[in-house]
Amino acid sequence: MSNQEIFSQRGSGLVSTYRLLSFGEYRTDDISSTLRSRDDKSATDLVAIALAGNTINRAPQNGGNGIGYHPEISYTLTTTDVHGVNYGYVVRRLTPVECERLQGFPDNHTQIPWNGKTSENCPDGHRYRAIGNSMAVPVMAWIGKRILMQEPENKK
Repeated sequence: MSNQEIFSQRGSGLVSTYRLLSFGEYRTDDISSTLRSRDDKSATDLVAIALAGNTINRAPQNGGNGIGYHPEISYTLTTTDVHGVNYGYVVRRLTPVECERLQGFPDNHTQIPWNGKTSENCPDGHRYRAIGNSMAVPVMAWIGKRILMQEPENKK
């Protein structure tokens, strides 16, 4: 069973991946070609779009942090919003493992024993909360290295 089959919810099927064959021509494939930031005059891949969590399942008149999508960056993962990815005109919720990967954690890093239950029975809500309250590991490592470089005793 593939990673995508495991993460598809309620029998909704697999997440689609596309491979660029030539200018403007794509094929559904098991492995996608490298994601690029644009899809216009040059031979680049399809554009990935992040959806704001507080706009999912909301009518435009009910607000949200910018209805629709943000073309350049992903929105912040929070503990209160339902985050999703665009899949064949259906938005599905990100799984705890997908959120862990986005934050730079190993798979199932937040799946711990809880309230006398085994780690396998850890509720997803607690995992989402832990991930939302954390900081991205690669970013914090980058900041830490820059701080160390500025300390006089570390400059040699």
